[in-house]
Amino acid sequence: MQEQMNKKKIIGTWIMIMICIVLFSNSVFSIGITPGRTTLNFEPGTSKSISFSIINNEKKDMKVVFRIGGELAEHISLPFAIVDFASSEETKSFEYVFDMPSHIEKPGIHTGEIIAIEIPKETLEGGQLVGATAAVATEIYLRVPYPGKYAEAKLD
Repeated sequence: MQEQMNKKKIIGTWIMIMICIVLFSNSVFSIGITPGRTTLNFEPGTSKSISFSIINNEKKDMKVVFRIGGELAEHISLPFAIVDFASSEETKSFEYVFDMPSHIEKPGIHTGEIIAIEIPKETLEGGQLVGATAAVATEIYLRVPYPGKYAEAKLD
């Protein structure tokens, strides 16, 4: 009986910790990105320009560096690597180009991403830095159809 009471207290404590993390997590991030994901159907050899925006939540002067990742990284091109934000700028819009490959062997969803990382001011002034920084990502999902007939189902 005592063990069950202790387990309930531990579970209750963990639930409260998780609720606090969720409630206070919005104030931690100083940058945001939209849309979170872009989904495209596979069209061999075509090129798409895709827009996204970076949001300066804290309205502060900052620099943002971009990294490209995922299995489709070699097909994504950005015309810039670092951008500056002034405290007066709430959002900035950007475009990247996605060049679809001429052939993808494996059907299904293939992914790539653009990661925006806030650069702390301390790193720009030189010296060493130990700390944390915010990073957000926008994903690209490329749907490659299965050969022949197939069905997709979704149950909510």
